[in-house]
Amino acid sequence: AAACEVYVAEPDGSLRLTAASPAAGPRERPPSAADLGVVLARGRADAGESRRLAELLWGDTTASALVAPMVAADELLGFLTLRFPGERPGDPEAREVATSIAGQAAIAVKNLQLIERLTEHNAIKDFLEDLSRGMPAPAGLADRGRALGCDLTRPHLVLPPAPRPGC
Repeated sequence: AAACEVYVAEPDGSLRLTAASPAAGPRERPPSAADLGVVLARGRADAGESRRLAELLWGDTTASALVAPMVAADELLGFLTLRFPGERPGDPEAREVATSIAGQAAIAVKNLQLIERLTEHNAIKDFLEDLSRGMPAPAGLADRGRALGCDLTRPHLVLPPAPRPGC
């Protein structure tokens, strides 16, 4: 392939280019997951489909593209795209290798998302624990609060949970 790009799906269905070799310049309008999905759903691996994908991805009608969805746990996480010069679509072996790599990339993306979520959860837990100590605020607590969307300079009402009698 002349180029390889990895797009990660955002919650709104847009795609964010996260890696490219060679480096890619800014796009006027990156494709969405729905854009790529419609072409891929046709299920044909012919030269016409390959050229349509290349035009959708790069605006290039002289190239061919191979697109492999990155799916983990039945969740579409993005796409691996390969650009081939000329009108030759990727052969079945290239498709198989791309699909395998896309699967590995999907697992890596899913693991990173889980780590980020756990890290954020721990940051919130640690922040609330530091606040609940009732001692002078540790250095950097205001900055940590701002990063979590909590402005400590504003008044707050804190309601501690308590079991209801008889429950």
